[in-house]
Amino acid sequence: MGLKTTVKVGSITNLSDARYCAGMGVDLLGFNVVEGNPDYISPIQVEELRGWFVGPKVVIEIYGIDKVEAYETLFNNYQPDMIELSCHELLKLRPRDIPIILSIVPDQYHDQAAVLRDFKSSIQFLQLPSDTDKKLLKEIVKQFQVLLTLSADAKPDIDFIKENAGIGFALKGSAEEKAGYKSYDQLTAVLEQLEED
Repeated sequence: MGLKTTVKVGSITNLSDARYCAGMGVDLLGFNVVEGNPDYISPIQVEELRGWFVGPKVVIEIYGIDKVEAYETLFNNYQPDMIELSCHELLKLRPRDIPIILSIVPDQYHDQAAVLRDFKSSIQFLQLPSDTDKKLLKEIVKQFQVLLTLSADAKPDIDFIKENAGIGFALKGSAEEKAGYKSYDQLTAVLEQLEED
């Protein structure tokens, strides 16, 4: 099974979400690795989950980490394929050794142009809000691949992404109601619209 475009599902905290997303053809699974956050997941938990799915790349979400030593510890403990951060962390950490998902708001595309140029070779995706102006998105996808953050009840604009290769979606996982039992209604609502015909 495949999806029409790149999809990342972040804030994964349980095996049910990880396996469901992998089975649906999701490309990237994101894990919040900053202690103290509600959806934090430990290195041991991520390692256990990795043994149960094949396919998606592992992304660590490191918002709020701005010390190089802390970043290096997370990198070593989680062994990610990719990292996700904002311009604040990017400028503090200046990582060059791994592909990046850079989360920005639309104004930053021009305001932070020098930063985007400097890190262009490392930036795999720019992650933007789903209500970003379509004219601006068309400009951005000439330079970068894009992930649009999509709420679970939103309808992806399939025609727009067909016309503009390089635009994918970023969704979020959810907590299990109890071990082994959860509803996929929110993820399913979006992913089924993105399944290949």
